Amino acid sequence: MKQNGSSEILNKLYDTAMDKLEGVKKDYDALRKRYNEKIASHNTDLSRLEQAEEENRRLQKQIDMLMKQRDTAIHFQQQYSTSLRR
Repeated sequence: MKQNGSSEILNKLYDTAMDKLEGVKKDYDALRKRYNEKIASHNTDLSRLEQAEEENRRLQKQIDMLMKQRDTAIHFQQQYSTSLRR
């Protein structure tokens, strides 16, 4: 009779452990899904960042070119003004 009682306790402990394992598996699956979603979102954000940086470089080159044109125009304007004064 004593062995039967301890067997029942072991069965209950086993069932409890299996229930907890199932709960942990469900939690793991949910976390894995969220993690994968976060990774996908992160990769999308990285792609957008790279595009923004590329656009930034392009615009910076355009600004540099326009500033050179402005400086050249100012230089010619100063030369013209100087030549009119003579």
